[in-house]
Amino acid sequence: MDEYVPESSMINIEEIRNSVNFSIKKFPDAMYFGECIKNGKAKLIRQGKGIMKYINNRVYEGEWDDD
Repeated sequence: MDEYVPESSMINIEEIRNSVNFSIKKFPDAMYFGECIKNGKAKLIRQGKGIMKYINNRVYEGEWDDD
């Protein structure tokens, strides 16, 4: 994600990277780069600003709420 330039003005990669809730989650078909929190079961869920990049080059930039 170092070379990634967000299309949305609401996404600031440095701000996300410096967040205390910053995390990277890998999925079989995608990678998430953004803010996460632990839910009651100690599982990290996407919560806050982030970027989801899929292997087919689709991208979602924006807010996440409870995954």
